[in-house]
Amino acid sequence: MRSEPRSPADRLSRLLRCAALVALLCPGAPLAAQDGLTSRFALDDADPEASVPTTEQALKAPLQMAYWTMLAAERGDAALKQGDHAAAIRYFRALAKAVPDRSVSYSRLCTAYRSAGDWPNAITSCKAALGTAGVTLEDHARFVRLLLDKRGSLLREEIADADAVIAHAEQALAKDAKDAKDAKDAAVTVAQLRCELGLRLEDASRLQACTGSLLALAPNDPRTIAFRWSLALLERDFAEAERALGAARAAKLPAEALAGMERRLQVERERIPWLQALREPRVLGVLVALAVAVMLTLTVVLILRRRGVRRRGLAQPA
Repeated sequence: MRSEPRSPADRLSRLLRCAALVALLCPGAPLAAQDGLTSRFALDDADPEASVPTTEQALKAPLQMAYWTMLAAERGDAALKQGDHAAAIRYFRALAKAVPDRSVSYSRLCTAYRSAGDWPNAITSCKAALGTAGVTLEDHARFVRLLLDKRGSLLREEIADADAVIAHAEQALAKDAKDAKDAKDAAVTVAQLRCELGLRLEDASRLQACTGSLLALAPNDPRTIAFRWSLALLERDFAEAERALGAARAAKLPAEALAGMERRLQVERERIPWLQALREPRVLGVLVALAVAVMLTLTVVLILRRRGVRRRGLAQPA
């Protein structure tokens, strides 16, 4: 059976993947020292995008092109580690231009923009990664969490985007899971993303649904406990918040995190109206005990008064 003809971009992508594998298997010096493989396609550090080989050039020398992309990625990663965000962005923009159909190019570019504090371009790059080959759960999570980092309220369109990406990740991962553990890990991540979105929106119904899933999948996970605690605070259910705090102590969360949870719980208690405070089981228990004590005291007083009246009546002469 004859295969369908491929476009030059498809052929280049396949050749690059094969050549990159060969390059990785080649023993020897670091990439920067592979003169024979890098000299054909020089990487211009000042303007990496301008030095991206054309498709025709890359097709004629796929192994050299693979080394060029690996070198660009290597230098971009090094720049990112050193905090040189501008240089990292230049290298990763060149990488995305050279290999535009692979998610890893845009994912790295997204990370560089995010590190530089350029939220709009980071969002654009992260979103671009979702529409290319090789997209992973990490790519989906990166996009959603980047959306949640936005200052101010989320727009309706942004909430819809987050919901759509999470739903797509859930469907794709359920289909592609290699085994039961892989499927469970993916399900936990998806539920966590839903909880993060629900917490950002302060939406109790969203938090209830995702927390229920996490309690079934990973009840002792620190993030599950944190979401459970956050939901309790949102619903002003301080008894449940105390139980979640107890679970956090049992899970041996860091002392700083526990102290923060305790302070927040105390603050929320002090902020609520006194009528709401009366509904707390602990406060209600004290009030019931006081009411019972008052009733007992009144009963004793009435009994003593009646006895006193009877005695005075008996003591009077006929």
